[in-house]
Amino acid sequence: MITLAQQFRFHEKFLSLLAGDFDAPAWDWRPANTSGNTAHWLLGHLLDTRLQLLERLGVPVPTEPWQSEYRMGAKPPSSLPGPSPTELLQRFGAAGESLARSIDSLSEAELAADWGKKVPNGGTSMVDALRFYHFHETYHLGQIGLLRRQMGRPGII
Repeated sequence: MITLAQQFRFHEKFLSLLAGDFDAPAWDWRPANTSGNTAHWLLGHLLDTRLQLLERLGVPVPTEPWQSEYRMGAKPPSSLPGPSPTELLQRFGAAGESLARSIDSLSEAELAADWGKKVPNGGTSMVDALRFYHFHETYHLGQIGLLRRQMGRPGII
């Protein structure tokens, strides 16, 4: 059976398929006449979310000033601060390794423990939160896939 940790790790492979051929203009492309998120912003947002999740799981993660630009509700600036997409990809993978180890080390009791608030999927346990954050990543990876197709690039399948 595939574990939740393995599902998070799959996202790194999927992201590589979606954006492995992106150059700098592709990372910063957005459809004409829109203020939507770029693939660069989405990747920074995904990494920021993984880092926040790791911190919540008790893994010491330094907070960096650029992270606030990638938080939910932040308006994408015309140029993004912080790491390049290449560095964000590397750090997304490293965060995935830590996240997988952390998830795999959780006991049944820890997975059932109260998360402290209701998550958007309606649950309140640690495992409910982890499932939501996995879905959150899937959603944003889908957005990167849509941007890919809107740029005229072929699908990945």
